[in-house]
Amino acid sequence: MGILSILSYGTLIFIGLSSYKYLPFVYFLRFYRLPLKYLYLQKPKDVIVDKVFLQKFSENFSEFEVFKKTKRSTYCSILECDMYFHKTNSSYFVEMDLARSELFSRNLKQFFWYYQDLKSNHGGNVDKKDDDNKKKDQTRKFSTKNGGLLHWPYVALGTVSTSFLKEIKPFEKYYTESRVLTWDSKWFYILTVFKLTNSDRVVAIGVAKLVFKDGRKTIPPKEILEICNLLNDKVEKIRLNNLKFVNNYTDQSVLTEIDFGI
Repeated sequence: MGILSILSYGTLIFIGLSSYKYLPFVYFLRFYRLPLKYLYLQKPKDVIVDKVFLQKFSENFSEFEVFKKTKRSTYCSILECDMYFHKTNSSYFVEMDLARSELFSRNLKQFFWYYQDLKSNHGGNVDKKDDDNKKKDQTRKFSTKNGGLLHWPYVALGTVSTSFLKEIKPFEKYYTESRVLTWDSKWFYILTVFKLTNSDRVVAIGVAKLVFKDGRKTIPPKEILEICNLLNDKVEKIRLNNLKFVNNYTDQSVLTEIDFGI
């Protein structure tokens, strides 16, 4: 084997190892390890997650727990760079996917536990007495069909927008900070900020709107946060104040109806 062959193989191995997070199928491992960690491994064993449990679980929460940030640290690998040798724009959306997944899995994990226990306890085996009791519990408004281990509410992305402020160079370390910005009757609005590790300089800002679904039914954000005991008057004031920043960040389908006079 010649020197050029050795260098070629060495380069490929270096790129593969240093860019492991963008190798085929690794995204799925990075994504699904988050719900596995927070929703399965951290779920209390032999405990039914009901309103009593949730009340006790939230006793040590701060007043503004709903706005708590999640932080993810990483670096810019070779395979996420473009021909200009900086982080390609499309790769920001991958990292925001992961950041939002961790935000919801960590900060709203008790809602997922509650939902899963409700499905498991009632799915397919609801007698009339249990059904009457369930109807009295006004926080349990979810479908009880198809209960089981894999039946979770899912989170659908509606819109995402990103401002790119500064480049991230190859192997430069950066981190993301994500938090709930606000919500309305249907959507959660999530703010994700990219910062350089060595200077904390903001290099990109992303805002996404997402909706929780129980099958085809929308689960209102207020209902989710009430179950998690995350609402209070101060939180509501912040929500309303922040909502003005996303008032125009809604249905963009009207843009297809603009008359350009052509």
